[in-house]
Amino acid sequence: MSNYKLFLRQISVNLFLALTIVQPSLAAPRMGKMPIRQDKSTPEFNPTTTGALSDRQDAGGRNHPPSPTRLEYDPPQRGAPGDRNDAGSRGSEELLALVPVNKYGWTTAEYPTFWFYLKRQTSSTSTIKLELIDENQKVVYQTTLALTQTEGIMHITLPKTAPRLEIGKQYQWVIFSGNMDNEMHASGWIERVALTPELASQLQQAKPRERVLIFAKKGFWYETITELAALRRANPQDAQLADDWVALLQDPDVSLKEIISQRLVPCCTP
Repeated sequence: MSNYKLFLRQISVNLFLALTIVQPSLAAPRMGKMPIRQDKSTPEFNPTTTGALSDRQDAGGRNHPPSPTRLEYDPPQRGAPGDRNDAGSRGSEELLALVPVNKYGWTTAEYPTFWFYLKRQTSSTSTIKLELIDENQKVVYQTTLALTQTEGIMHITLPKTAPRLEIGKQYQWVIFSGNMDNEMHASGWIERVALTPELASQLQQAKPRERVLIFAKKGFWYETITELAALRRANPQDAQLADDWVALLQDPDVSLKEIISQRLVPCCTP
């Protein structure tokens, strides 16, 4: 074999070996970033919605029911002790305790606020008396206050000097007005109830009006009327709050529509 043929054969062998080594690497996929297929059926990651707390979750990840959008008062299922006919009277058109029809409501407060309506009297009425009575018919607190107004929707907040309401205990509160010859009275019942962690968290995240709607839906009468009245005094031109006030007093479980047009006024001084 000539040197020339040997040279050509060597070139052929080298070329074959080179192709054998290179071809697998040509057939293998390139290692690196793969192009991402844009599939419109799969939503893209959005840090504002994915991994963030939803409107119905608190910082502990607990789900909240949606907040109500309109005011509806749902009374608690259980009521005051004994027959409702023996639980005292809401009062009359002269002096009226602002409580639901069943004269009973929940509160979360140790020192709650009591609401009543006093109509202008022909005789001189200069004082108002409050009594708080426990389940054993024992008067646990009483006070007499000087009236600063003669007519309107008024309130008295139980002072820190009074015994605080105990959770799970029911109390009757009674308002007296007038003189010994013509004394009037009106009353309601109240029970202090502890908030569940879920409801406490929901209330903490709610806006002021939302808190009122939540309290009403859960049967917390005293927080409902107290916080709504405070919002109305702070925002007298707010039409939505005015509608909420009408909705609360006209609610079938409340039925106090006769005083809707009455003013919220300061009550008393010690």
